[in-house]
Amino acid sequence: MAEDYLVQQLVLPDSSNDVKAQVALLLAKRAQKDADNRAAIVAAGGIGALVELAKDGTTEAKLNATALLITLGQNNNDNKEAIGAAGGIAPLVRLLTDGTREEKENAVVALYVLAENNINNKVLIVKDGGVQALVDLAAQGTAMATEYAVLVLWDLANVPEYNTYNKVLISAARGIPSLVKVADFGTPNAKQNAAAVLLVLGHNNPDRKAAIAATGGIEALVKLLTEGTPRAKQNAAGALFCLAENTPQNQNAIVEAGGIGPLVELAKDGTTEAKQSAAGALSALAGYNPHNQLAIAETQGVVQALYQLEQEGTAKAKQYARLVLAKCFDCELDSEEEETEEVRPAKRQRVTEQSKGECCVCYVKHGDKLKILVPCGHKCICQGCMDKMIAKAAPDPMKCPLCMARVTCHLNKVYV
Repeated sequence: MAEDYLVQQLVLPDSSNDVKAQVALLLAKRAQKDADNRAAIVAAGGIGALVELAKDGTTEAKLNATALLITLGQNNNDNKEAIGAAGGIAPLVRLLTDGTREEKENAVVALYVLAENNINNKVLIVKDGGVQALVDLAAQGTAMATEYAVLVLWDLANVPEYNTYNKVLISAARGIPSLVKVADFGTPNAKQNAAAVLLVLGHNNPDRKAAIAATGGIEALVKLLTEGTPRAKQNAAGALFCLAENTPQNQNAIVEAGGIGPLVELAKDGTTEAKQSAAGALSALAGYNPHNQLAIAETQGVVQALYQLEQEGTAKAKQYARLVLAKCFDCELDSEEEETEEVRPAKRQRVTEQSKGECCVCYVKHGDKLKILVPCGHKCICQGCMDKMIAKAAPDPMKCPLCMARVTCHLNKVYV
């Protein structure tokens, strides 16, 4: 077969560097055509020859060899294992640091392909010094190299057996500042993936949470809530939820960075997962922080967003929405926070002002025509929105959109 002959040209001692480079290119083109050609290359011993070429070949030969390794590894775990077992990870890691711009791009794509769904190769990447090289490439590489470097770091941070160790290595390699930089200035895809890695790194780790905040991560993530792709918004909300949870300093920083408004918008209009993450972040911000509770209560659209989630969201989204309503609007759920004398009346005043003429669901002014819900007493909804909520809740009674109490009837006026 042609593949046998071509692979032999890669290993013959008298084959010139130019010949090897051209043979690797020809094999790469044949491999892209069909699976039979790829299988023939592997059967002829091509993997070992390509690894050697990636290690010691000319620039052109390395580019062609790494391109072929990518093709052989894609969606083929046996080939991934064979490349790793043949020592293919180490030269790829070395190219991340020492290669040309194009070599770095090919090498990091190859590592991404080889690491995907393959624990052994992930372990080899770490063992061969890949974490530091990937962090450096994420910070200083081309747009393409940065994007794939972040993807590989995400893969390494999520290895079930090694994720704790790998997270420590990523952090020690100054991965957090690099990832924050990518989340702020990278391509759209790189930003969304950097936010995902920051979420994983910060989860249940106070030191890394503090490091993310200290390097501008909160501001970058808040910006992603409005400027990112749908997945970036979801990842950013999840990361902010993680950073805010049980961390008052980060809660205050998120509010100061303007995070509440975008989180409310995401809870209203985001994807299902984004809505859940946004509601979780809002619940963490509300926590036992009365000033944040007031800020949330005063945000336009929050009641509508939370009520919609309480009715239609995932189980977790419903839980978070109810918690925010309880914390921020004095609902019937127990609240253990101690509030200053000026904050609790201010929260109540927010509800009172909203009840003076603006429907809390559609935000249209209706003056004194708003309905008074019984037994909670909130005067907060117009006839049209109430009719829709009654129909939607049937056969169960509707709930007050402010306090989630069951409504038994309504009044048009209170007579004294």
